[in-house]
Amino acid sequence: MLFARRWGAPRLHYKIAKNGKSLTTWTPLHKGSGGEFVLDGISYRIDRLETGADAVLSVVDGPSVAVAEGLGRTPWAVRTHDRFYTFDRTIDRWTEQQLVVRGRSVGAVRQAGRSGRHAAAELPDVPDPVAVFVMALVLDMWREHERRAR
Repeated sequence: MLFARRWGAPRLHYKIAKNGKSLTTWTPLHKGSGGEFVLDGISYRIDRLETGADAVLSVVDGPSVAVAEGLGRTPWAVRTHDRFYTFDRTIDRWTEQQLVVRGRSVGAVRQAGRSGRHAAAELPDVPDPVAVFVMALVLDMWREHERRAR
């Protein structure tokens, strides 16, 4: 189980824990989507592409690790060099993105806490860097949704 807790002012950060132990801190870009995090001593960068519907997770100054396609749509997907993950949401639950395998929900990223500014994720068999990438993308989607609602 991953849990992301929003903190920081004026600079926004998310502290991400796995099974109650600190895993990393994701720092979104000041404006726009994307950001950076360090995991097991490796620095990763998330870049949203110009369309806004796609994003790339890369090792800083290194290769890409995963690509997300169709962000903001339902379903959307993340692919790595050897895996493909599909995410979907129910019509009435913008606050939950489900990991779907063979038509069945096997995990999810959900808003957590009363403020909706935190997230909890159960993403079985998803490697930690990719799971943090997915959480960051979902948190970005929620922040964008919140900005549009104002």
